[in-house]
Amino acid sequence: PEWHIRSATIVEIISLGYRESIPELRNILKEEKNPSVKATAAIALGEFQDKDSTLELVKLLNDKSIPTDAIIDALKRMQDP
Repeated sequence: PEWHIRSATIVEIISLGYRESIPELRNILKEEKNPSVKATAAIALGEFQDKDSTLELVKLLNDKSIPTDAIIDALKRMQDP
């Protein structure tokens, strides 16, 4: 499925450390309809420690379509006390 390709692309962005993608990842976090892609983008933003995304990530804790553990994982990756 197309969503699987989008998620795999985000995983590759993480592995390459392509921080230039942060603005697009933020957009995916806000606009994406597929919860798996959205969760993968959240983890990527956490991995990149994008503090500007913290509030948006916290808001996603109320989105029941996205696994809570994915959002918690993203927030943990921020390494922000």
